[in-house]
Amino acid sequence: MEVLAQAFVDSPDLGLFPGLGSSFGCQAIMESIVAQPTFLPGATLLALDEQQNPIASIQAMSQRQEGMIMNVGVVPRAWGKGWGKRILQASLGSMAQDGLSFASLEVSGNNPSALALYRGTGFRKTRVQYLPLQDQKRPECPGFWDLPLNLW
Repeated sequence: MEVLAQAFVDSPDLGLFPGLGSSFGCQAIMESIVAQPTFLPGATLLALDEQQNPIASIQAMSQRQEGMIMNVGVVPRAWGKGWGKRILQASLGSMAQDGLSFASLEVSGNNPSALALYRGTGFRKTRVQYLPLQDQKRPECPGFWDLPLNLW
C-alpha cells in the first residue's frame, strides 16, 4: 500500500483517483481489488530494488477474456529508471500466459509519463471520456487504452 501512496503523491491522476493519495485510500483500493472474483494474483506484482525495498507495484483484474490494469505505481526515487515498464511487461506476460486476449487500462489525459509508458508498451487509445472535477476549471480527460496480448 505504501508503494502506491508514495507513487501517486504528486500525480495528476489524483483528480480522478483521489484514494491513491493516502496509505489508507490505497489499502481500501487494494482490499477491494483482491476481494473481486476477477482479481488476477499472477498479474498483480510488487517490484523490489537491489536492497529489497518495494519500488513499484501493479494490480490487475480480468473481465471477459480481457486483463485490466488497475494501478501502476513507481516510487518517486525510482522514476525514469524503467521500473514502470518492467512491472507492466511482467504483468502483461502473466495475463498472456493465463490465456487473456487483451489488456486495457484507464489513464488521466494529463499524465504525460504514464501516457508515454503505455504508448511505448504498445497500448493504443480506444476512447476518451471527459469528467468534471471538483476545484478545477476544466474537465479531466481519462483515456481508455487497449493492447492485444498475442504480442506477448
